[in-house]
Amino acid sequence: MRTKNLCAIVYTELTDWYKGINGFITFDRKVIRVDMDQLNAINMRFREPTSQDTHSRKN
Repeated sequence: MRTKNLCAIVYTELTDWYKGINGFITFDRKVIRVDMDQLNAINMRFREPTSQDTHSRKN
């Protein structure tokens, strides 16, 4: 696969870890701290839809 542009975002702390409190999810994974729909919308801005995305929306 070839692409003209490449963009990447890496968030290294998805969950809290002991005293850290900057994860998307708490250490015990009981509380999600981010709005998942908003996070998905942000992520979708960085890529073009594929035929698989189009197919899954129709179903």
